[in-house]
Amino acid sequence: MNKRIAIAGLALILAFANWTIFQKEQHLENGETVYLKLAPVDPRSLMQGDYMALRYVASTQISQALAKFGRSKHDFAIFDIDVNGLASFNRLDDEVSLSANQQRIAYGIEAGQLRFASDAFFFQEGSAQVYEAAEYGVFSLSDNGQLVLIDLADDNFVALSKDSK
Repeated sequence: MNKRIAIAGLALILAFANWTIFQKEQHLENGETVYLKLAPVDPRSLMQGDYMALRYVASTQISQALAKFGRSKHDFAIFDIDVNGLASFNRLDDEVSLSANQQRIAYGIEAGQLRFASDAFFFQEGSAQVYEAAEYGVFSLSDNGQLVLIDLADDNFVALSKDSK
C-alpha cells in the first residue's frame, strides 16, 4: 500500500512539473516581446559564477508611485509599449480600459523589494564582455501580464546572446 502511495505521489509531482514546463513553453511561444530599460548594475558574482544582477528603471518609477498613491487593488502596472516594443511605465493599475499601445504587467513585492520576472541573468563563464553593452531586458509578456526573461539587448534592441542571433 505504501508503495502505491509513493508512486501516486511521484506521478503527481511529475505531472505538476511537466504542466509548469508546458505553461512556460506556451508563454515563450505566444507572448509579446517587450523591452524594459535596465538601471546600472554590478555584472559579476564570484560566488555564483558569471551573471548580471538586473534592476529596471521602471522598478524605481513603480516604487515611487506606490509610495505616493499606495498599493493598487491588483499588483499590476500599466506600461506604454512603443513601436520597438519598449515598455515604459505609465501608472499603477486603476482598472481603466487600456489603449491599443498599453499592457498590464505584473509585479511583486518580496522582502520590501519590488520584483519583475527576474533580477539576474546568467551567462557562460568568460563572456561578461558581451553583456557589458546591455541596455534592455528582453521579455516575453503573456496575456495575463507575466514576464519571462529571454535575453538582454543593446541600445539598438539587438539581442546579446549568441543563441538568439
